[in-house]
Amino acid sequence: MMTLFPEAEVAWRTRIADVYNSGDCEAAVRLADEFLREYPNAPLARYCVAVMRGDFSYDSRHSVEEASRLKQIAISGVRALLEDPQFGEWPLQFQHRVRNEHYFFNEMSEEQYQLGLERIALGEEGDYPACVGASGMALRLLKAGDVEAATSWARKSIQHFAEFEKKNPTWYNINHFGAQSAACLGEYEIAERIFRAMFGKMKKPVDEKELESFRRSCEEIKALRG
Repeated sequence: MMTLFPEAEVAWRTRIADVYNSGDCEAAVRLADEFLREYPNAPLARYCVAVMRGDFSYDSRHSVEEASRLKQIAISGVRALLEDPQFGEWPLQFQHRVRNEHYFFNEMSEEQYQLGLERIALGEEGDYPACVGASGMALRLLKAGDVEAATSWARKSIQHFAEFEKKNPTWYNINHFGAQSAACLGEYEIAERIFRAMFGKMKKPVDEKELESFRRSCEEIKALRG
């Protein structure tokens, strides 16, 4: 029998998600730590601590060593949740969230995509993992020299990106993957528009340093496409 998480714990997770979606991942990390201190060993708190550190590992301010340390905390924390004896008793949506993060942080892009399809088949929101997973596959195959397969995956990603946007138009971080997929299709102007829109969702001015980094990524993708 599945158990529901207490409302107070769900409220904590919602607060953390709101702070994260404002673009302040560092503050979300601190809030996740507060959550765990108040509810030691709560699955939702453990999840937030792991995932926020994993997402924070991508902050360009970190050294390679610090980014690796944060990502390893995320990988270990999510794996511990997957291996928890009570995992099957937790809400199915939460099980899917844990699996999604496990696949993402371990670069298991096809598995993440399939999780998205699994959720869609259940009538649940699955366009996010499908978009992210397909985007990862597109870039991986492009790097492997298979432009045709990469194009197919990028189109899948864009399709799920568009569907997610209809239902969740304010969630910012999916834009990174939508932009990456558009670039994999050779649609560089569209890619930049999607990337710029990410900052609008965060209600922040465009970060020129991040934009320049994205443009360099687009140049690399352009070279891979030939």
